[in-house]
Amino acid sequence: MPQTLEAVQTIQLTQGKVDLVSACDYLALSSFMWHANYDPHTRSFRAGRSANINGKLRSIPMGRQILGLQPGGATQADHAKHDTLDCEFSAKVRDAI
Repeated sequence: MPQTLEAVQTIQLTQGKVDLVSACDYLALSSFMWHANYDPHTRSFRAGRSANINGKLRSIPMGRQILGLQPGGATQADHAKHDTLDCEFSAKVRDAI
C-alpha cells in the first residue's frame, strides 16, 4: 500500500534559511517569529524562537515546540532524517531519551 504524503509548508527563518513543517503544525508554528541558530559542533542550523519564561529570555527550538517539551527538560528532541531544518512531520521529530 503506498504511503500517503502530507502537505509540507515552509517557515521563513533568519539568515535566509527556511524550515520545512507539516501542514498540521504550520498554523501553530507560524504565529511565532523563528530564527536560524548555527551550532558549530554539528555544523548545522536549527530553528528556534525567543520567549520570556519566568522573567528570563529563553530560546525554544522548533523540534521541542512540536513535541511539547518544556524548556530545560532532560528529554531531547531528535530529527529522524538528521536534517535539523526539516520538521515536516511531527512523527519524524522524535523523542531521543
